[in-house]
Amino acid sequence: MSAEDKDVSMSGMAKEVVPSEEPDTRKDDYRRDRRLQELYLFFLATVFLIAFASYYVQFPGLLSNAGLEPVQRVLPNYFPLVHKLLILADWIDADSLCELVAISGIFLSGLVISGVTTHGLVFALMTAGYSFLITLGGTFYSFQWDALLLESGLVTSICCCVWTARQTSNIKSASFPAACWPIRFLLFKLMLMSGVVKIQSNCPTWINLTALEYHFATQCIPGPLSWYAHQLHPFFLRLSVAATLLIEIPLAFLVIVPCSVPRQIVAILQIVLQAIITSSIY
Repeated sequence: MSAEDKDVSMSGMAKEVVPSEEPDTRKDDYRRDRRLQELYLFFLATVFLIAFASYYVQFPGLLSNAGLEPVQRVLPNYFPLVHKLLILADWIDADSLCELVAISGIFLSGLVISGVTTHGLVFALMTAGYSFLITLGGTFYSFQWDALLLESGLVTSICCCVWTARQTSNIKSASFPAACWPIRFLLFKLMLMSGVVKIQSNCPTWINLTALEYHFATQCIPGPLSWYAHQLHPFFLRLSVAATLLIEIPLAFLVIVPCSVPRQIVAILQIVLQAIITSSIY
């Protein structure tokens, strides 16, 4: 082989680029996001299941024809078309209709929990069904947590439609942040309003950070640890009130910042706060 041929051969070898083996992090991120989505949908469906089942169990004593606030009295006012087409036409009575809606909600929740489907339409139907039930629930279903469940179901149905569309089109991107923003704004609104309402009430116990010195002894549903929490030193109780206001008002804005690290920090603080509330109060 001549020197010229050797130079051509060496130049050809130099042009060959050996591909570097980089880890495919996009697939790992996609799997992680999918697991988080499935976990979130599982727990939300579980809450819907508990809500529908609780409604069904308590319905006879609270809202049936023999209950404290019969739904048949208010159904014509809130849902006149349903009353005309179903009740007056003798297709079904008001009590059976509410029980059927509750059972349907239990069934739909079970579909999501069992992994059969996570389509946004399912969450939309559960939200509509529960909205129908609590609208007729009167005094017994006019609480913040009922409204929060409806809001959660509504924004989740929107997010699920986006997630389902991306899966159908085989888009395997690491994440789709825009689809999560409705849920983040809902959490931000809940936390901010929970803190601001304490200040706006002008209650001296919140202003002076002494609320927990009375709260555990005067709450309507004390838990097994409430008595022990009431015995804590006033300094610790006042520090807890200050920490609660800090987490609920200024730190709530970290939920909607575009950076993931602040959101992770506030998520940990929220989990700790909710765990303390759950274990020591209700």
